Amino acid sequence: MRRDDALLLDMLIAARKIERFVSGLTAEQFATNELVQSAVIRELQVIGEAARLLTDETRAATPQIDWRAITGMRNRLVHQYFSIRLMSFGKQFTKASLRSSLSLSR
Repeated sequence: MRRDDALLLDMLIAARKIERFVSGLTAEQFATNELVQSAVIRELQVIGEAARLLTDETRAATPQIDWRAITGMRNRLVHQYFSIRLMSFGKQFTKASLRSSLSLSR
């Protein structure tokens, strides 16, 4: 569980970074800012990789989080980067309330 705690913390930190990166940006500004897009993608990869490494016990203890979607997102970002629609990831991140869920699970 100690390793899982570290992974959950990594995910929470990455989620907070994403919030900081996009804070105050309109969708249009995000769409034209390659630096912010790259930073967000990097942190989404961190979240997805950490989620992939979590034990089954931790995933089972937090059923409110769609772990499969998170790891799938990471796989798409890494292996199918050429077909990514960034705006849909932003919408998913806000809808998922990942940060809130992670904060509750710690």
